[in-house]
Amino acid sequence: MGRVNTRQLYADPADARKFQQEMEEKGFVQDFVVRLCKKDRTEMDCLLTATAQRGDDGSILEYQGTLRDITEHKQREGLLQHEKEIFFTTLEHSPHGVILLDKDKKYVYVNPEFTNITGYTLEDIPTGKDWLQKVYPDPKYRQEVIEAWKKDFSNKRFDSTFSGVCKDGELKELNFKGVVLEDGRAIIMLSDITERKRMQEKLQESEELHRILVDNIRFGINLISTDHTIIMVNAAQAKHFKKSGAQFVGKKCFQEFEKRDAVCPHCPAIQAMATKKPAEAETVLTADDGSQSHVRVQAFPIVAKDGTVTSFIEIAEIITERKEMEALLRQERETFFSILDKAPYGVILTDKEGKALYMNPEFTNITGYTSADISTMVEWAHTAYPDKAYRHEVSQRWKKDVIEKETNEVSEVFRVRCKDGEERDVEFRATTLGDGRVIVMLSDITERRRMEEGLKESEARFKMLSEKAPFAISVMTPDKRFEYFNPRFTEIFGYTKEDLPDKDTWFKKAYPDEAYRKEISSKWQKDLKEDVKVEEKESRVFTVRCKDGQDKIISFKIVYLNDGKQYLTYRDITDRVKAEEALRHSEERFRTLVETMRVGLSAIDENGVITYANERLSEIWGYPMEEIIGHSTLEFLDEENLKILQGQLAKRRKGESGSYEIAWRRKDGQNIHTILSPTPLFDANGRYTGSYGFITDITERKLMEEQLQKSETLHRSLIETTKVGVNAINENGVIIYVNERLCDIWGYAPNEIMGRRVGEFLDEENLKILQDHLAKRREGGRESYEIAWRRKDGQNVSTILAPTPIFDAEGHFKGSYGFITDITERKRIEERLQRYAADLERSNEEIKNFAYIVSHDLRVPLVNLKGYSAELGMALKTLGANFETVLSQLPEEKKSEVALALHEDVPEALEFITNSVSRMDHFINAVLLLSRLGRRDLKPERLAMDALVKQIVEGMSHQIQEKGITITVAPLPEVVADRTSIEQIMGNILGNAVKYLDQGRSGEIEVTGQANGSETTFRIQDNGRGIAADDMDKVFAPFRRAGKQDTPGEGMGLAYVQTLVRRHQGRIRCESELGKGTTFTFTIASAVKQEVSHG
Repeated sequence: MGRVNTRQLYADPADARKFQQEMEEKGFVQDFVVRLCKKDRTEMDCLLTATAQRGDDGSILEYQGTLRDITEHKQREGLLQHEKEIFFTTLEHSPHGVILLDKDKKYVYVNPEFTNITGYTLEDIPTGKDWLQKVYPDPKYRQEVIEAWKKDFSNKRFDSTFSGVCKDGELKELNFKGVVLEDGRAIIMLSDITERKRMQEKLQESEELHRILVDNIRFGINLISTDHTIIMVNAAQAKHFKKSGAQFVGKKCFQEFEKRDAVCPHCPAIQAMATKKPAEAETVLTADDGSQSHVRVQAFPIVAKDGTVTSFIEIAEIITERKEMEALLRQERETFFSILDKAPYGVILTDKEGKALYMNPEFTNITGYTSADISTMVEWAHTAYPDKAYRHEVSQRWKKDVIEKETNEVSEVFRVRCKDGEERDVEFRATTLGDGRVIVMLSDITERRRMEEGLKESEARFKMLSEKAPFAISVMTPDKRFEYFNPRFTEIFGYTKEDLPDKDTWFKKAYPDEAYRKEISSKWQKDLKEDVKVEEKESRVFTVRCKDGQDKIISFKIVYLNDGKQYLTYRDITDRVKAEEALRHSEERFRTLVETMRVGLSAIDENGVITYANERLSEIWGYPMEEIIGHSTLEFLDEENLKILQGQLAKRRKGESGSYEIAWRRKDGQNIHTILSPTPLFDANGRYTGSYGFITDITERKLMEEQLQKSETLHRSLIETTKVGVNAINENGVIIYVNERLCDIWGYAPNEIMGRRVGEFLDEENLKILQDHLAKRREGGRESYEIAWRRKDGQNVSTILAPTPIFDAEGHFKGSYGFITDITERKRIEERLQRYAADLERSNEEIKNFAYIVSHDLRVPLVNLKGYSAELGMALKTLGANFETVLSQLPEEKKSEVALALHEDVPEALEFITNSVSRMDHFINAVLLLSRLGRRDLKPERLAMDALVKQIVEGMSHQIQEKGITITVAPLPEVVADRTSIEQIMGNILGNAVKYLDQGRSGEIEVTGQANGSETTFRIQDNGRGIAADDMDKVFAPFRRAGKQDTPGEGMGLAYVQTLVRRHQGRIRCESELGKGTTFTFTIASAVKQEVSHG
């Protein structure tokens, strides 16, 4: 280098002084970076190496060396550094986790979102092997993941989803997307899709629960369109009408349920659809067999987002036992107040005007006040809070809780002046009921508050003593011995005070290489001058060998104090240094990441003009790249979302960068929902220069959320309107859900049930029943069964439990739903009916015996009467033969009178007696036969009804052909019954149909039958004379005949039929219209049990 005035060369005089100082001290400089001035006064960055040439007296005569222009190199370094900062700023703010792997599959970088998702830092998972072992602890599953990774690496692309265990033990669904670069390194993006998968599963569970609810609820539930067309009925509704659900679909509700030709005038759905609010009405449903049921019908409109009613749900509830339930409700109310009287906490109930309606004993126990002391809440306030200022504070806090929080439940703690003058801390929990009344519960927490205050003081002292610095700290005494290491020191280096008693030991262990140790020592010596002042020295960076043999790059700072002690702080900057080294290779990774990520990325300038967009953003918006770059972001938004973006841009200019939802208008006109995660950019002067934005498409998620909301709305509507108790338990039998109805049945509040085992609500006998059924449920069993629960008041309540087990995708039992119907009242009615049936059976048996005895005993005098009548007739003939002889001896006026009596009156009286005796004989025989029918043993056998009816019809073939009758017999189901009885039933009904045909038209008789599980129904229909409505009550009465009496008979045939049907556990009814025909329908048990006569 030529001879020049060095002071003129340096752009910064400080560089000149530093250069001269090093030359003085060392006599040379090597790779000295300095900014110099050219002759034209422009500046350049240079790399200087020089030595000092000294004279005999040691003074510097000149400098000799080389100078290299590195201006362009420095500019490139600055540009690269800027790109590194942008790249890592992008990664640091990415809404997805990012992993960078070197070619040996070693993890060289993870961003904060990766740690946020998994909990792991780079120190936890330095290699892929560490990651696999920690995140996939199950060896079998880990091998599946490894095979999938191998396949992904061979394809140079990643798009896989696995279930991974996070650092905190939580299992998450993780989606990996990425690419393998040409040099073997890989960039991988990680997304937590656990919530999305849970939402999918929750939607499926919600739909399954909806199906289960509809199929298991014991009330009739119907889904009906706005034109009253039935869309769906549940199993209970179909069973009530003795039809399948499919038989209702597509038909009008008013026709199927009430047999009307037009919409019912009282239909609650009309009001519900008009007001878009639930409505209800009471009505009578009519089944196809004519049976009727009184029901309460509730209609719930289903309203679309645009406000239109699309359909409605009807819930039909049998209300026969409603009055009895109301009585039970009154009893429960009495039980409720009985419980409150014994409650371990104070209770006061007020009306909406603040008047005290009730106080329990514990209220008086806590406060000392009774209802005589306090009649209103105003009196309470003045009595309990005598200080006016504090009373005002209490009032304001109540108002704030009730009005500002808009809740009907309030919880506060106040200091109360009790009746004895003592002040106590009392916790109040108030609930406002629907009618405006307020129930307030009180607990004395005075002692608890004292304990809490003491605990807070203790915790404050503990916190003060146990605070930990985020960096390592050591204290060294003037004699160079270590006095203290904080825990972080040992965490970083692994050394304890026992390992490092003094500075010399530290130097030997931390810097085992002797040359490096000397270099460091010289630098320390420079800082440790004799005239040390109390100050903090600038940090130095050295590489330290830790106890485990690992080398770490550490930033040191030292503070010297007056007492000679040295305080040193240590920061582990190994990762930062390595990251800075990796930045030199970041540009390619950055570009690859941006173009392969499944998230849209855009860059805008300070005016909102798009300066960059990746291909994914082009896909999301539906525009080609040339229609995006150079355009304002505002062009891709509607008016509503434009306001959102403008508000967010204002925040971004202030440096705020929170994520938010926004909908973009695609080129095809559709709106697409996204989450935008912005990163604002500022220059060196803090001026806003634009921002990056990560745009994630959440359209699918929004659709799932809407579907889930609809499903949950329907679910809530069903579960809250049903009168069936519903609970859900997990695999351990712990209750995780109950509805209000179950709380009513058990007599507990929800918080007294949730989290407890279901077996806690059963006595020992019923617990055994539950355990047996739970074992079956784990195997998939779902049969209903009776079980009695122990209510809170100690009473047992009988129920039917219909369970539905729940299994996960692998078939593991996860718990079950239980649908619990209170049958306590039904059990009472059944017991009462059983008593009535037993009494009726005894009465019938007595009547049968009485009829048999009376009929039998009447025959004896009847036979005598008949015999004596015959003898009188014979005696009268004898008198007649000798009448003329006797007549001549009578006076003339007596002859005609005696002749009239002998020839007319006495024979006529004898004929009347004889006819009456015959009629009485027929009646007695009929009563005896009826009695025998009720006493004869039934002999059930399998009967082919087709053949049996055919045989009866063939027996009447002469009459049928003579009258031109057509008899149609449909295929009939088989039954197990008494043959003689069935022949008599069928023969009697068919015989009547043939006898009483209308002579004015051709006779038609039809016989049909249908099996309905445990019962079988037969139907005989004719087009004969029919029966007048006034005569219908005579049809089955003994010795009564309906209609014109032009055929012989005693009026006992159908009485016999009714008796035989009842003995077959059945019933019979007659439907007829005068002039049109008659239909007899009888139902008997499909399989009659063997009976033993009681005669």
